[in-house]
Amino acid sequence: MDGEGRKEWPPHLARFLSLRETEPALHAGAACIFAGPIDTAALREVVALGAERYARFRQMPRGRLFPSYEEIDQIDVEPHVRTTRAAPPGGDAQLASAASEIWSRRLDARRPLWDVTLVEGLAENRSAVVLRLHRSLTDDGGALVAVRELLGPHGAADKPAKRALARRARQGTALESLVGDLGTGAERAAALGRELTNLLEPREALAQARGFARQLEAASTLVASPAPETPFNGVAGPARRVGWVRLSRDALAGIETALDATRGEVLLTIVADALGRYLRARGRTTVALELMAIVRRGGTGAPGDEASGALAPLPVDDQPPAERCAAIRAALDDEHYRVRLADFDGLTSLCLTLPAPLRGIAVTLCHQAANLLCVEIAGAAPRVEVQHRAVRHVLPIAPLPWNLGLSIACAASSSDEVAIGLNAAADLVPDLASFENALRSAYVEMAAASGVPAIDPRRLTA
Repeated sequence: MDGEGRKEWPPHLARFLSLRETEPALHAGAACIFAGPIDTAALREVVALGAERYARFRQMPRGRLFPSYEEIDQIDVEPHVRTTRAAPPGGDAQLASAASEIWSRRLDARRPLWDVTLVEGLAENRSAVVLRLHRSLTDDGGALVAVRELLGPHGAADKPAKRALARRARQGTALESLVGDLGTGAERAAALGRELTNLLEPREALAQARGFARQLEAASTLVASPAPETPFNGVAGPARRVGWVRLSRDALAGIETALDATRGEVLLTIVADALGRYLRARGRTTVALELMAIVRRGGTGAPGDEASGALAPLPVDDQPPAERCAAIRAALDDEHYRVRLADFDGLTSLCLTLPAPLRGIAVTLCHQAANLLCVEIAGAAPRVEVQHRAVRHVLPIAPLPWNLGLSIACAASSSDEVAIGLNAAADLVPDLASFENALRSAYVEMAAASGVPAIDPRRLTA
């Protein structure tokens, strides 16, 4: 254990730890595909170096409510590195099957909440490394940052204190900061006095009251106006299905130019269209139906596509791609939907601090009422290298929201492809291949409507 001893997790990440014993698959990550075989010992050496340099891989959780963690000085990475073999013939379908089995396992709560699995036996002399880490270990940069830290070329070590300070600067209310940032002894008492003084100051008290009133309003709206039920809405079991659809970056760039849209808006339009196709194929009425999506978009490399988040509607009815894209752009630019996301985050954070029976009911109401879908858009694939082999593709996997069966992550997979990663609960989305086909069809139609040749998104490159 290091000299700083026990530390307190930022509340916006600590809330996820309360579910680590009851939620079987609350983790994010990626599959990294390499051209050539990788030795397990070499992988373990790279992982050990990453875990030594970056504190998140040495954080051992303690406690339950706003839990603390201990940074272990030296971590034994051997239990964190596993090996499996894909079934013949070792194509992308077999890789997805192996990743699905990995994603269905619980993380080991007796050690830091992450692991790495080497997948051997892939066709074309490929190998893959699948990284999983608990949602509490991913910061605003998402899981791909952790991929770069653990498997990328290691220069000077990051300064975890600076990352922690940046996170704290963005954290929620004064009460959460009070719980997360206080010291010990006399320092704790002095800080408590300052915080209480701030809360008693009229302007601060009014701000806190307004925030609480907004949360109550958000709760009443969610519960009073339940969204229509969909096939992927409900209590998810432990089994997962993981898959990917890979799109041409050149074709996407042509669509962006034709529609004067950002990369994020184009990807969200494809996703929304695919959702509508999936629902209509199952006999669901989708005319004027809008699914609320937790959309967090950022650093895609496209001008004007700054990091942002919104609890925004994705129109899934049958309409031209340009109209759908314009509707999504308007929703993402609407301050109302950004506020809704902040309200929803605050509400779910409060729900996750409740005792287990009440927590389950409250979170179920929140998510089923809003009919949520998690969509994450990241930027360029991180540089990753193991045994002098550079990664060829980085395929993202987002965590599942509670009581929903489908989440979607989009990120640059390589220099010429963008990957859409799918994480689905097997009981709620039993035929993930049909949704993958819906994504491909939506992509081809959007490219055709934009006058752009649609490069076959099913092509497999080593």
